[in-house]
Amino acid sequence: MKTALGLVALAFFASPLPIVWAQEEVAKKEVVKAIKQLESMNVALMGRVNEETPTEDDAGLFGGGMQRVVVSSIGGASSTPFMGDFEVLAGKQGLAILSKEEFPGIKILQSGEKKICMQSHDEEPFDVTSLTSTMKYLVDWNALSQAVENAKKVRVTQKGDETSVRINLDGSYIAIESMEKKIAKKMAGAGGAVANVAIQVGGASSMSPQVVDLVANVVLGPAKELKSLEFVLQYNDPMKAMMANAMKGGAGIGGIRIGGAPKPKQGDDDPELGKLVTYSFSTTKEPSERMTQFVAQAKKLLDAKK
Repeated sequence: MKTALGLVALAFFASPLPIVWAQEEVAKKEVVKAIKQLESMNVALMGRVNEETPTEDDAGLFGGGMQRVVVSSIGGASSTPFMGDFEVLAGKQGLAILSKEEFPGIKILQSGEKKICMQSHDEEPFDVTSLTSTMKYLVDWNALSQAVENAKKVRVTQKGDETSVRINLDGSYIAIESMEKKIAKKMAGAGGAVANVAIQVGGASSMSPQVVDLVANVVLGPAKELKSLEFVLQYNDPMKAMMANAMKGGAGIGGIRIGGAPKPKQGDDDPELGKLVTYSFSTTKEPSERMTQFVAQAKKLLDAKK
C-alpha cells in the first residue's frame, strides 16, 4: 500500500514538467508561425529604442587616478546614437525608419546596398549605424523565425486572451562588425589590398562591444497574431575588461598591434557588462502619411541614382 501511494505521489509531482514543456513548445511554434506570416507583407510598426549604461565605477576600479578611455568611430569623431520613438516600414521597398519628431529627427530608407539618410539636428549629427545595422536583423522575419525555432529557453505567460512569450535567443544573431575589420578595410582602401591582417588592442580579441545576451519578448493576440515585440540586447564592454585585466596583472595598457599575432586565450570570467539596449515595437494596421510620403520621395532619389 505504501509503495502504491509513493508511486501516485511521484506521478503527481512529476507531471507538471512535461505539461509546461509542451506549453512552451506550442507557444514557440505559434510565435514562429506569426513571424513567418510577415515575410510577404509590408509591416508597419511603432518603435522605441532606449539605452541604459552601467554606473561609472572607474574610480573604484582604478583608484581614481585613471581617465576613462573613449574609442571614437572610424573615420571621424564620435557622435550621439539616436534614441527615442520612431516608425518602421519593412517590406518589398526595403527598411524605412522615421523618427517621431521632425526636429531633431532622422529619415532612413535602406534598399539592398543603397541607403538614404536625412537628418535634422542641433550641434552633432546622430550616429545611426547601430540602429540601422541592428534593425536589419530584427525585421528579417525569415532569419528571426529560424532563430526563435532554435531557441532552447522559453517562458510562457497567459494574460486573458493574450499570450506573452519570453525567448532567449543566441546573442550572435545580431552580428556586429568589429573595429579591427573596419580598420583593415580602411587600410585596404587607402593602400591597396591588405591580406590576413590581424589587429589586437591591448591583447583583446575585439574592442567592439558584442551582444552577449539577447531576449525577445513577444505578445500574441487572441488569434495568435503578433501584437508586440521587444528585444533586450545586453552588450559587453571590452575596453573596461581590458583595463581591468591590465590592472590585475600589474601591466600597462597595450597599444594597437597589427600583424599575424595568435588569438589571445579566453578567460573563464564572466564578461564585463556594458550598455543595455531595448527595442520595443507594436504593430499598426498601416504606415502613417508621413512615412508613405517619405518612402515615395526616397525611392525616387534611389531610382535616379541608378
